[in-house]
Amino acid sequence: MSLTVKAQPFLKQRLAAIDSEVRRLIDEAHQQATEIIQAHREQHKLIAEMLLKYETLNEKEILSLFNDGKMPEKNAEEFPSEKAATFEEAKKALEAKEAEKTDSELEAEQADSETTEVADDTADSKPTNDDSNDNA
Repeated sequence: MSLTVKAQPFLKQRLAAIDSEVRRLIDEAHQQATEIIQAHREQHKLIAEMLLKYETLNEKEILSLFNDGKMPEKNAEEFPSEKAATFEEAKKALEAKEAEKTDSELEAEQADSETTEVADDTADSKPTNDDSNDNA
C-alpha cells in the first residue's frame, strides 16, 4: 500500500508530461495545417466554386484547377465507359482502354531501352585513356 502512495506523484508528473507533449503536437499540426490552407487559399476557393458549379470533380480536374487555375480540356475518349449502355459494355470499354494504355507504355519502355543501348554502344566504342597511353 505504501508503494502506490509513493508512485502516485510520479504517475501524475508522467501524465502531465504526456498531456503536455500531446498538446504540443496538436498545436504544431494545427499551425502547419493553417499555413497550408492560407498558402493555397486561392486554389481552394477556385475548386470550391467549381464544385458548386459542377457538383463533382475528378482527380484530373482538381489537379488542373490547383496547378493551372482552369478546367482541363474535355477528351471524348477519356472515359469511354461512360457512354456504355450496360455494365458489360462499360467493362469492355475500360479493359480496352487499359490494354491500349499498357501497349503505349510498353512501346515507350522499348524506345527508352533502345536509346540506352545505343548510348552504351557509343560509350564502348570510344577510346579510353588506357588505350591512348598504349599508343604513346
